Amino acid sequence: MKSTVGSGNQFTVDSRSIIIGGTLFGLGVGACIAGIAVSGSAMLAAVHNWIGGMDRPPAELARGTWTQAKAAATAAQQAWTDATPDMPRVPAAR
Repeated sequence: MKSTVGSGNQFTVDSRSIIIGGTLFGLGVGACIAGIAVSGSAMLAAVHNWIGGMDRPPAELARGTWTQAKAAATAAQQAWTDATPDMPRVPAAR
């Protein structure tokens, strides 16, 4: 016998189906979380191995790139300030 909530011609819900559906949903969420944990740990291990196999650590690469960017900005600023005075620095407004 199915247990229902409600009486007469009111809205009725089969509570057994709701319980089964909620249980399946909970199991699905649990499986999803387990899948995320397994694949996430595999990705972290792969990144760790990849970084370990690099010739230079990422921090050193970032420092070198930052030094290059600062040198390029300084050179561009110097070129801008060394420009001849007769060269327009801003396009003429029309």
